[in-house]
Amino acid sequence: HLSQLRKAKGLTQETMAECFIVEFMRLGYDHHRILTLFGNPFYIGMHMVLENRGEAYVRQKIESTFARWGRPVCWTPKGGQS
Repeated sequence: HLSQLRKAKGLTQETMAECFIVEFMRLGYDHHRILTLFGNPFYIGMHMVLENRGEAYVRQKIESTFARWGRPVCWTPKGGQS
């Protein structure tokens, strides 16, 4: 039962992450800004995903979600500096 619960929790977090990303993307937020929201403890659900899954997972979710909407993602810092 515990493994099923963990699997369900993982799927729930994956779905939540996608919903948060789409919501803020449609509000006009870029991928950098959305990643910043995941790091803000004020956004409890988003922050929980980052804490449980890590930044690499969140970045990948942002990339795949933006790709489905035909929006490019480039993780270089804003302003073009590396």
